[in-house]
Amino acid sequence: MIILFSWDKIEHLAAKQIECLLNASDEISLIVVTQIVQKDALVTNVLSMKRIISVEIMPHAQHFFGKILYYLKWLYIFFRYDFDLIDVKMAHSQEAKVSTFLARIFDKKLILNILGKERHVFEKDFFKKRVRKSIINVIKKADFLVCVDQTLVETARKIRKEDTNLLKLWNSHQVIDINKIDSADIRKKYNIKKESLVVLFNHRIIKQKRPEIFLKAVKEILTRNNNNIVFIIVSTEKNVEIISKIINIKKQFPDNLIWLGRKRRLNFQEMKELYAISDIGVNIAELVVPSLATLEAMATGIPQIISDELDSDAYVEDGINGFIIDGQNSNELSEKILFLSKNPDIRKQMSEKCIEKVRNDFSPTEWGNKMIEVYKSLLS
Repeated sequence: MIILFSWDKIEHLAAKQIECLLNASDEISLIVVTQIVQKDALVTNVLSMKRIISVEIMPHAQHFFGKILYYLKWLYIFFRYDFDLIDVKMAHSQEAKVSTFLARIFDKKLILNILGKERHVFEKDFFKKRVRKSIINVIKKADFLVCVDQTLVETARKIRKEDTNLLKLWNSHQVIDINKIDSADIRKKYNIKKESLVVLFNHRIIKQKRPEIFLKAVKEILTRNNNNIVFIIVSTEKNVEIISKIINIKKQFPDNLIWLGRKRRLNFQEMKELYAISDIGVNIAELVVPSLATLEAMATGIPQIISDELDSDAYVEDGINGFIIDGQNSNELSEKILFLSKNPDIRKQMSEKCIEKVRNDFSPTEWGNKMIEVYKSLLS
């Protein structure tokens, strides 16, 4: 069985999914189509696996001639390779739009994975009119939909007006071993004292992630002279107003706030280093799922403080492997961070429960097996 696997960027999430598929069945081979391959050891190793037939890098379609080359490359792939079906990500992506069109011409089955933004398709002004129309068309025409959370399931049902050929499948992750990472060296690298507790906020600085609530809690905590707590933000620059707030807090507390990934996304090894020194993870987004950032941190044993949103309890059992709080309440966030900072034994217990939760409920093997079942069902 040969699958045309298309994702605009092959970073470590995509690489892990590819690895899961290849490990789930010896009958699977992949042709990978992407615009960008992240420079990352994990990605390189996965893409060098034996049953990767080819990795096709698409030209950037940012101008007229680039678009022409992009479409010609897609045509070349369909003529060049004999594959059984298409697995494409994100209904708003150019890859989904083009492969949906070509799948009909070449009579190929297509699986569409919708991962997040599609849930906003009916919100006014979120997408341009032509993009909204394209998303709806792609979702309607897909032979099978894989949705990463319940909001996307409901969006798909509304568009397709049916429940058939539809699967909710959360992200998956294996437990991440960080024991070989020298945390003392990493703390030295970022100038963090040995006795400092580290709080990690690994989310894009956009409104939906509520960074202003997080920063308010940061200021509340540090103003109380809690100089033994260091906050790490991992995000590219997204929101001018929030950037200004981060810079102001950094000026006031230069040793207690670290901002990484401003100009580029951190690779998997860099994130593992941060996980190795982090004691608490924070996710107070308006919609917690599908948070790979939360799941990945849990896979290393970092207790989580997350907002009370749809499916939050799929990740966190309140008081067991973290806390579920009101995501708009900075005082509650402050108190939970301070509580965990003062109770290392509870942090240790929650850490163990995080790893147990990932191992039991987010198995990559199970994820891979379910995707193989989808493939087989379309080809039967």
